[in-house]
Amino acid sequence: MQSLRALEHACFLATRALRFAWRRNLLLVLALAFAIAVPLATRATVTAATHELDARAQETPLLLGSANSDFDLVFSALWFSAQNANPRSGTMADLALVEADDLAVAIPLALGLSARDTPVVGTTLDYFAFRKLGLHEGVLHASVGQCVLGSTAARALGLRVGDKIFTDPGALTSLAGIFPIELEVTGIFSTNATPDDAAIFVDLATAWTIRGVGHFHRAPKESDRATGAVIGTNPDGTLIAGEALRIENEPSTARVKDFHFHGDLAQAPMSAAIVIPKDAKSQAILLGRFDEARRSDAAGTRPRLVRPFEISARVSERIYGVERLLDAVALASLLATLLVVALAFALGIKLRADELRVMQRMGASRGRVALFLMSEGVLVLALATTIALGLAAAASTAAPSLVAWIATS
Repeated sequence: MQSLRALEHACFLATRALRFAWRRNLLLVLALAFAIAVPLATRATVTAATHELDARAQETPLLLGSANSDFDLVFSALWFSAQNANPRSGTMADLALVEADDLAVAIPLALGLSARDTPVVGTTLDYFAFRKLGLHEGVLHASVGQCVLGSTAARALGLRVGDKIFTDPGALTSLAGIFPIELEVTGIFSTNATPDDAAIFVDLATAWTIRGVGHFHRAPKESDRATGAVIGTNPDGTLIAGEALRIENEPSTARVKDFHFHGDLAQAPMSAAIVIPKDAKSQAILLGRFDEARRSDAAGTRPRLVRPFEISARVSERIYGVERLLDAVALASLLATLLVVALAFALGIKLRADELRVMQRMGASRGRVALFLMSEGVLVLALATTIALGLAAAASTAAPSLVAWIATS
């Protein structure tokens, strides 16, 4: 009972002493808090980051693409990375390489497009079922020029169902007179806590239209001959349109029959494809075929088939390697900070020698004085640890957003 009362008195005096010299003690608390928080925040951020990377990769069995590297292919197809989203593009004909013999189903992706710096992803309806994306409001796109937004993209762009948005001219790969097209928002997905939340989804026809493979224009008229929009007449009397015929950039307002593609659609661009094998045997056969083809492909022109989780695991290993280095630096920093704090306390005790002597003259024993000083140190350490744990928790919470920002920037 006596010891508890002594501890209570020591804590009371320590609290009053800390409040009296609050500026000095605040600096000590903050310095110690940041020194403790750095390794904790690093560990929390790395753990959350690798979890995000691995979870997305594990959900995707295989990826097919013609990117310059496996890392480019995985980051562009899974996180819609702005730097890697338009790799050396393949074609729709590449799908036959994995769908042959009924070994797998492929979901094509057209990447490298954007609208107000938000990634625009061209794909099929199978993608939404595969990623388990559900609508929060509206309906899925049904024709060229329509789009569905991820929840984060909708909030960031301030768009709702029925609104319209133009694609970015910087995302175009064709310079043959093609200009941005207007997209009409038909739906918004529910929050999924994945990179899909920050994307705009269109069908493949719309993605190809942005790239200039297809377009809308009105039917030519006789009056267009003067402008060069009509260059001749077919035997059946229909007019032959010339290059001067105006291409529409509002496909949602055009008639479906006014829309058409140029060339063979088997050669239409495809950045990547998610490959879903029928079973483990089919996956092994496909990987074996592509591995053999890659070894014999000296020019590096054939598409590659990769397992995203293997690439993600390699990235995670590198992240953990960097984390170990950061932990070592943080530990050295923590030790240096502890030494500085200890030195500050020692100097403080030296400067407060008269105060401590007064306490002893008033009847406080050496043990009571030592308990008082120890209580000050414990309170400073407790406050610093509390702040450090809060910073670490904030870092862990922000880690998914940080990973998404790094992956898509």
